[in-house]
Amino acid sequence: MFIRAKQKDIMVNAALVGCEIVSRLPEAETPAHTSGREGFYHLTDMSGDVASATLSFIIRDHDKTTFEKRLQNLRDLAQSMNQKYDRKPSRSTSNIRMRI
Repeated sequence: MFIRAKQKDIMVNAALVGCEIVSRLPEAETPAHTSGREGFYHLTDMSGDVASATLSFIIRDHDKTTFEKRLQNLRDLAQSMNQKYDRKPSRSTSNIRMRI
């Protein structure tokens, strides 16, 4: 792999960031690992490339308080990823937004 010196530690691959976001969600809280009325995060669509990526989620929970916690968890995750990848504000290409 060849990386130009100007891009080293600056370039952010949006597709890889999308994968990282999904990997940070609790594995046991997906439709494949829950049953009945257990809540979950459900990635319904993921598309993108090196420049941009879109992730769409369904949050399911029958308890309003727990639902709000899940929603806040995704918002906090987006904020955390923006902070992690916003290395140089004047040249930043990162802006994590998730459709929930």
